Amino acid sequence: MKHSQIKDFYKSIFSSYDKPSLETHIKKIIELDTYLPYSSTFFCLTNTQSLKFEYVSKNFKSCLGLDSNLLKTNGMRYFWSRIHPEDLEKWLKALNELM
Repeated sequence: MKHSQIKDFYKSIFSSYDKPSLETHIKKIIELDTYLPYSSTFFCLTNTQSLKFEYVSKNFKSCLGLDSNLLKTNGMRYFWSRIHPEDLEKWLKALNELM
């Protein structure tokens, strides 16, 4: 397959998802949490500008034993305060690389 054919193929794929809505994706992720079984992992949707958590999955309490309402109310600074000081810099560095 030629380079131009590959580019055209990808254009057709992405045109089928023209103007995706971030809000739609977030709603789908939240809906999915209802169907996921309880496990040893959790996920959060964060607003990095306000340092708040927009959503915290149901597994948060079973994973960490912490109240998810505290996390939503107090935001990322509260979460960071729960991380051992020696690990905090590594955690922030990993997040920075992901962003």
